[in-house]
Amino acid sequence: MLTSWGYVLTTDEAIAALGLEKPTTIEEAHGAFKELTHLLAAEGDDKQLQDRAIRHQAWFRSALEALEAEQGDDSAERLNARGLACLKAGYLDGAVQAFSDAIGRGGAHGCNYNRGLTYLQMGDMDRATQDVKQASTLAPKELEIRTTLVKIYLRTQQYGLVRREGELLLKQKPDDTELLYDLALAWTLGDARHPSKAAEKLKQAVRIDREIRQRAGG
Repeated sequence: MLTSWGYVLTTDEAIAALGLEKPTTIEEAHGAFKELTHLLAAEGDDKQLQDRAIRHQAWFRSALEALEAEQGDDSAERLNARGLACLKAGYLDGAVQAFSDAIGRGGAHGCNYNRGLTYLQMGDMDRATQDVKQASTLAPKELEIRTTLVKIYLRTQQYGLVRREGELLLKQKPDDTELLYDLALAWTLGDARHPSKAAEKLKQAVRIDREIRQRAGG
């Protein structure tokens, strides 16, 4: 499989080749990674082949991290680490399972948040909203989680929630230009739109951006 480069190996094909849907030994993955490394060294004159090999080599390295995480204990911390490794490798179903197991073993709010981010990548907005909202409830002082929740509300066109949660968050992050732009958009769209508030947020964002550029230039 690895010695034939007549076609580009897709992520799905790589997952299938490594057997990540079923138990796979680290030794097998190490062997695949080592063979690909040798191929990369031997075929260094072929730039196109080399570029493809580098991409797949990076993918196999991430897959190895996921497999190595599988060898650990079943504590919530280890399961969360396993989920992150699967997420990095692009194995989203495996990531969801690992984060779910971590939550089942009493994992902290980060497990809910990470599973929510995984669902977000999968396009499952309902589950993403539920998990990130739960993480925000468990850790209300984590501004990154609350910011992500506002972005999910914006993507799902829940503009009232963007305004409510975004305005509260802005009190703690007054110089967050991205949040200001999101609020400006939310005040422009949906019911209860308020053009003057949208303009106010937009002006604030532009002013802060200008000051940041001036400081960087100076």
